[in-house]
Amino acid sequence: MISTPVAQKIRQALVVNDWEGINSIISDSAHYKERKDRMLLQKMVNSVIIEYAFQNNTPEIALSIETIPPESSEELFSLILKHYIKTGDEKWFDILFPISEKLGKKSLQSKIIAFIVKELISAGIAESKPEYIDRGISVLNKINFRKYRSDCIIECAHRITR
Repeated sequence: MISTPVAQKIRQALVVNDWEGINSIISDSAHYKERKDRMLLQKMVNSVIIEYAFQNNTPEIALSIETIPPESSEELFSLILKHYIKTGDEKWFDILFPISEKLGKKSLQSKIIAFIVKELISAGIAESKPEYIDRGISVLNKINFRKYRSDCIIECAHRITR
């Protein structure tokens, strides 16, 4: 199972920008017999990287995320998107799409981008900030799978017109 000392090693490696150390921790996960344990390790590594990036306001560090387990992808993107909405710092928005390219499947990537669009539009409505709505609408074209794009358009149109 995954331990707190592993998270501590990752934090220490981040402080000194030791990417090889982080990669070796991740590659050590190959000895975990169960896929669930490997995915938990990757989720923890991603959480530590994001947490460190938030604390130091360095979104480019988040780009070091290599693998995103499908089970935790929505949570990861939600954290980054909420941080962008909270801070208004465009750099956090700009890293969403390069990170989404690291999702294994194009269908998952489309699903996550649709999630981002819905969240942006919801935030724009809730906070009366039309720039979030505009930003969400401008991202619609990045949703490659027609199913997700259609569902997203229908849901967003409903939210906007209520």
